[in-house]
Amino acid sequence: MSFQDRVTYNASRVWLRLPDDATRINHFQPGAFGPNTYFEFDTSEESFLDWVGEYSNVTRSDRAGPYRIYRYNAYGPDADTSSEVTIMYGHLFEWTEEDRGQRIAYDKDSGRAYYWSHSR
Repeated sequence: MSFQDRVTYNASRVWLRLPDDATRINHFQPGAFGPNTYFEFDTSEESFLDWVGEYSNVTRSDRAGPYRIYRYNAYGPDADTSSEVTIMYGHLFEWTEEDRGQRIAYDKDSGRAYYWSHSR
């Protein structure tokens, strides 16, 4: 495991498993023992739903929006005030257990997908 942060901005391809049509990929994963991983990207709604289906541990939220999710730039070197996004109309998938979890969301208005996982 690397002790250095892993950061990607506005990429067209990354090492992450994402939908084939993913573009404008942003990603932040802290170095050794960092508890959070964030990424976001543009994709179609259909591709998002196919992709999120690969996460067998997450379940679709049955509550209505708005949904809030932390963004990749919350802790990266270019951290700014937009460290979370509020999605008014879209999809939310979640999984939590004790102090671990995943939150994956899709904003239908912008065509942007968001992923956040934490391990403590």
